[in-house]
Amino acid sequence: MATFNLSFPSALTLDGKKPNYQKPTSVPFVVNGADQSPGGASCPPPQASLPALGVVGGNSSVNSVVSDIQASPNRSAEYTGGGLSTPSVGDVTGGLPSSESTPSQLEALVQQVESTADYVVQGPATSLPNYGTPTNPVTVVVDSANNGATGNLTLSGNVTGYGTLVVRGTYSPSGTVGWNGMILVIGQGIVMGTGGGNNSYNGAFFVANTRDSSGNLLSTLGEPTFNWSGGGGNGIFYNSCSINNATSNQTYRVLSFHEVPQ
Repeated sequence: MATFNLSFPSALTLDGKKPNYQKPTSVPFVVNGADQSPGGASCPPPQASLPALGVVGGNSSVNSVVSDIQASPNRSAEYTGGGLSTPSVGDVTGGLPSSESTPSQLEALVQQVESTADYVVQGPATSLPNYGTPTNPVTVVVDSANNGATGNLTLSGNVTGYGTLVVRGTYSPSGTVGWNGMILVIGQGIVMGTGGGNNSYNGAFFVANTRDSSGNLLSTLGEPTFNWSGGGGNGIFYNSCSINNATSNQTYRVLSFHEVPQ
């Protein structure tokens, strides 16, 4: 599924070699690459099942993540999808377009999203101005003046969002937080989650480290981090309907124009 020129080859994609993945330890936190779209008049029919968790960098990246998932307590059964054995972890390098292969290209995609966003919030932030609704999703970017280095977002309590959320710094959800649509943690590429309650992420979750801790652009993709303690009843479920709905009310603004002499 592609939107905003972004492709999602897995429910949770860690775009960068040597991903730092530390699994949630609680049951029933799950990551599921089987498309949850209900189909029908307002949603696309379910697509082919994708890997639950996608990485780049070949077997070394896959083995690193699988080792963490299988370490005591072994949570392999909670990672399903893509026709892979459990845990469903795959190298998705071949499923990513060239536009998602370098920091500069991913930064260009972020700028595209930000140029048409409903809200651009200066981080660090502990809330969003609008979380959207199923019929009126929003696009929110949490950025900062230092190229996103402090564009952190911390959400807690009972929160459910709809649309596209871009976090340029560290995304730190806790409690009963969930989202329906796209979560893009592109910049510092760090997710530090706790708990989960009974909420979930429905759509696609994408993490990439494109800038160093000072906000300088990296020459090659750095180490994406996904670290979650607890887990509760939370999870990440691929859903093409939620992804499609995330931009259903997206409008494009004229940033500049050039008058051509006749």
